[in-house]
Amino acid sequence: MDKSKKRALKKEYKTQNRTKELLNLVENNNTFIRGLAQIELGESLEAITKEKIETAEEASDLTERIYLKILEIAYRNNPNSKNIFNSIIDETIDELSPFLHAFYHTYLFESAINMGDIGKEFTVESELEERLLDAKLNKLMAAYQLMENTKMLALIKEAKSADNDEVLQKVASHYNLQEMNQHLLAFIKKNWNEFILE
Repeated sequence: MDKSKKRALKKEYKTQNRTKELLNLVENNNTFIRGLAQIELGESLEAITKEKIETAEEASDLTERIYLKILEIAYRNNPNSKNIFNSIIDETIDELSPFLHAFYHTYLFESAINMGDIGKEFTVESELEERLLDAKLNKLMAAYQLMENTKMLALIKEAKSADNDEVLQKVASHYNLQEMNQHLLAFIKKNWNEFILE
Protein backbone atom coordinates (compact mmCIF):
# COMPACT_ATOMS: atom_id res chain seq x y z
CA MET A 1 0.00 0.00 0.00
CA ASP A 2 1.46 3.36 -0.99
CA LYS A 3 1.92 6.29 1.43
CA SER A 4 -0.94 8.41 0.06
CA LYS A 5 -3.41 5.53 0.51
CA LYS A 6 -2.16 4.99 4.07
CA ARG A 7 -2.59 8.68 4.85
CA ALA A 8 -6.11 8.68 3.39
CA LEU A 9 -7.09 5.62 5.45
CA LYS A 10 -5.56 7.12 8.60
CA LYS A 11 -7.48 10.36 8.03
CA GLU A 12 -10.74 8.46 7.45
CA TYR A 13 -10.16 6.42 10.61
CA LYS A 14 -9.56 9.59 12.66
CA THR A 15 -12.71 11.19 11.24
CA GLN A 16 -14.81 8.12 12.08
CA ASN A 17 -13.43 8.03 15.61
CA ARG A 18 -14.12 11.75 16.10
CA THR A 19 -17.68 11.30 14.84
CA LYS A 20 -18.22 8.42 17.29
CA GLU A 21 -16.89 10.58 20.15
CA LEU A 22 -19.18 13.46 19.18
CA LEU A 23 -22.24 11.21 18.89
CA ASN A 24 -21.54 9.98 22.43
CA LEU A 25 -21.19 13.57 23.67
CA VAL A 26 -24.56 14.52 22.15
CA GLU A 27 -26.08 12.20 24.77
CA ASN A 28 -24.27 13.98 27.62
CA ASN A 29 -26.38 15.50 30.43
CA ASN A 30 -24.24 18.64 30.45
CA THR A 31 -25.96 21.08 28.06
CA PHE A 32 -22.72 22.91 27.29
CA ILE A 33 -20.82 19.76 26.26
CA ARG A 34 -23.86 18.52 24.33
CA GLY A 35 -24.10 21.87 22.51
CA LEU A 36 -20.42 21.84 21.50
CA ALA A 37 -20.77 18.31 20.11
CA GLN A 38 -23.90 19.25 18.14
CA ILE A 39 -22.12 22.25 16.61
CA GLU A 40 -19.15 20.16 15.48
CA LEU A 41 -21.52 17.57 14.03
CA GLY A 42 -23.20 20.34 12.01
CA GLU A 43 -26.52 20.20 13.88
CA SER A 44 -28.40 23.45 14.46
CA LEU A 45 -28.97 24.49 18.06
CA GLU A 46 -32.29 25.86 19.22
CA ALA A 47 -32.87 29.44 18.04
CA ILE A 48 -32.65 32.40 20.42
CA THR A 49 -35.97 34.20 20.05
CA LYS A 50 -37.38 37.47 21.35
CA GLU A 51 -39.72 35.50 23.61
CA LYS A 52 -36.83 33.50 25.14
CA ILE A 53 -34.95 36.72 25.82
CA GLU A 54 -37.97 38.50 27.32
CA THR A 55 -38.93 35.61 29.59
CA ALA A 56 -35.41 34.88 30.86
CA GLU A 57 -35.18 35.53 34.60
CA GLU A 58 -31.68 34.13 35.15
CA ALA A 59 -28.71 35.13 33.04
CA SER A 60 -26.73 31.87 33.17
CA ASP A 61 -28.94 29.67 30.96
CA LEU A 62 -29.59 32.39 28.37
CA THR A 63 -25.95 33.51 28.21
CA GLU A 64 -24.71 29.95 27.76
CA ARG A 65 -27.18 29.42 24.92
CA ILE A 66 -26.19 32.71 23.25
CA TYR A 67 -22.49 31.81 23.56
CA LEU A 68 -23.07 28.40 21.98
CA LYS A 69 -25.19 29.94 19.22
CA ILE A 70 -22.38 32.42 18.44
CA LEU A 71 -19.93 29.50 18.20
CA GLU A 72 -22.35 27.67 15.91
CA ILE A 73 -22.65 30.68 13.59
CA ALA A 74 -18.87 31.18 13.48
CA TYR A 75 -18.22 27.47 12.91
CA ARG A 76 -20.85 27.24 10.17
CA ASN A 77 -19.64 30.44 8.47
CA ASN A 78 -16.03 29.31 8.21
CA PRO A 79 -15.43 26.25 6.01
CA ASN A 80 -11.80 26.04 7.23
CA SER A 81 -12.86 25.23 10.79
CA LYS A 82 -11.41 21.91 11.88
CA ASN A 83 -12.70 21.95 15.43
CA ILE A 84 -14.86 24.18 17.57
CA PHE A 85 -11.98 25.99 19.33
CA ASN A 86 -9.37 27.43 17.02
CA SER A 87 -8.16 30.82 15.83
CA ILE A 88 -10.27 30.59 12.67
CA ILE A 89 -13.40 30.68 14.84
CA ASP A 90 -12.10 33.77 16.67
CA GLU A 91 -11.45 35.55 13.38
CA THR A 92 -14.99 34.76 12.20
CA ILE A 93 -16.46 35.98 15.49
CA ASP A 94 -14.61 39.27 15.08
CA GLU A 95 -16.69 39.78 11.91
CA LEU A 96 -20.02 39.51 13.76
CA SER A 97 -22.03 42.49 15.00
CA PRO A 98 -20.42 44.64 17.74
CA PHE A 99 -23.02 43.31 20.22
CA LEU A 100 -22.26 39.63 19.55
CA HIS A 101 -18.54 40.35 19.41
CA ALA A 102 -18.72 42.15 22.78
CA PHE A 103 -20.79 39.38 24.33
CA TYR A 104 -18.38 36.66 23.15
CA HIS A 105 -15.22 38.30 24.48
CA THR A 106 -16.71 39.31 27.84
CA TYR A 107 -18.24 35.86 28.31
CA LEU A 108 -14.83 34.21 27.90
CA PHE A 109 -13.10 36.77 30.11
CA GLU A 110 -15.61 36.51 32.95
CA SER A 111 -15.56 32.71 32.73
CA ALA A 112 -11.79 32.82 33.32
CA ILE A 113 -12.24 35.11 36.32
CA ASN A 114 -14.91 32.79 37.75
CA MET A 115 -12.54 29.83 37.46
CA GLY A 116 -9.80 31.75 39.27
CA ASP A 117 -7.67 32.15 36.15
CA ILE A 118 -7.27 35.93 36.23
CA GLY A 119 -3.49 35.45 36.30
CA LYS A 120 -3.59 33.74 32.90
CA GLU A 121 -5.58 36.67 31.53
CA PHE A 122 -3.02 39.31 32.55
CA THR A 123 0.38 37.61 32.84
CA VAL A 124 2.80 37.98 29.92
CA GLU A 125 6.27 36.61 29.38
CA SER A 126 7.30 38.18 26.08
CA GLU A 127 6.84 41.26 23.98
CA LEU A 128 4.56 39.38 21.58
CA GLU A 129 2.34 38.20 24.47
CA GLU A 130 2.19 41.79 25.70
CA ARG A 131 0.99 43.04 22.30
CA LEU A 132 -1.61 40.26 22.14
CA LEU A 133 -2.76 41.09 25.68
CA ASP A 134 -3.07 44.79 24.82
CA ALA A 135 -5.18 43.94 21.74
CA LYS A 136 -7.40 41.63 23.83
CA LEU A 137 -7.82 44.20 26.60
CA ASN A 138 -8.72 46.88 24.05
CA LYS A 139 -11.47 44.58 22.71
CA LEU A 140 -12.69 43.93 26.25
CA MET A 141 -12.73 47.59 27.20
CA ALA A 142 -14.65 48.47 24.02
CA ALA A 143 -17.11 45.68 24.86
CA TYR A 144 -17.65 46.89 28.43
CA GLN A 145 -18.06 50.47 27.19
CA LEU A 146 -20.77 49.27 24.81
CA MET A 147 -22.38 47.47 27.76
CA GLU A 148 -21.99 50.58 29.95
CA ASN A 149 -20.35 48.38 32.58
CA THR A 150 -18.12 50.75 34.56
CA LYS A 151 -17.32 48.15 37.23
CA MET A 152 -15.70 45.79 34.75
CA LEU A 153 -13.83 48.66 33.10
CA ALA A 154 -12.44 49.61 36.53
CA LEU A 155 -11.52 45.97 37.25
CA ILE A 156 -9.56 45.70 33.98
CA LYS A 157 -7.73 48.97 34.60
CA GLU A 158 -6.82 47.87 38.12
CA ALA A 159 -5.68 44.42 36.93
CA LYS A 160 -3.52 45.96 34.18
CA SER A 161 -1.49 47.78 36.81
CA ALA A 162 -1.16 44.75 39.14
CA ASP A 163 2.40 43.54 39.45
CA ASN A 164 1.93 40.01 40.78
CA ASP A 165 -0.56 37.16 41.05
CA GLU A 166 -1.51 37.98 44.63
CA VAL A 167 -2.61 41.48 43.61
CA LEU A 168 -4.49 40.04 40.61
CA GLN A 169 -6.37 37.62 42.89
CA LYS A 170 -7.32 40.55 45.13
CA VAL A 171 -8.62 42.41 42.07
CA ALA A 172 -10.60 39.33 41.01
CA SER A 173 -12.17 39.13 44.47
CA HIS A 174 -14.05 42.36 43.64
CA TYR A 175 -15.83 40.56 40.81
CA ASN A 176 -19.43 39.78 41.74
CA LEU A 177 -20.87 37.07 39.49
CA GLN A 178 -24.51 37.67 40.38
CA GLU A 179 -24.25 41.43 39.85
CA MET A 180 -22.45 41.02 36.51
CA ASN A 181 -24.98 38.40 35.34
CA GLN A 182 -27.82 40.81 36.10
CA HIS A 183 -26.00 43.57 34.24
CA LEU A 184 -25.48 41.29 31.23
CA LEU A 185 -29.11 40.11 31.26
CA ALA A 186 -30.31 43.73 31.31
CA PHE A 187 -27.96 44.51 28.39
CA ILE A 188 -29.32 41.58 26.36
CA LYS A 189 -32.95 42.50 27.08
CA LYS A 190 -32.34 46.16 26.23
CA ASN A 191 -30.76 45.16 22.91
CA TRP A 192 -32.86 42.05 22.31
CA ASN A 193 -32.98 42.51 18.52
CA GLU A 194 -29.18 42.08 18.38
CA PHE A 195 -29.42 38.69 20.09
CA ILE A 196 -32.11 37.01 17.97
CA LEU A 197 -30.13 34.11 16.55
CA GLU A 198 -31.55 31.53 14.15
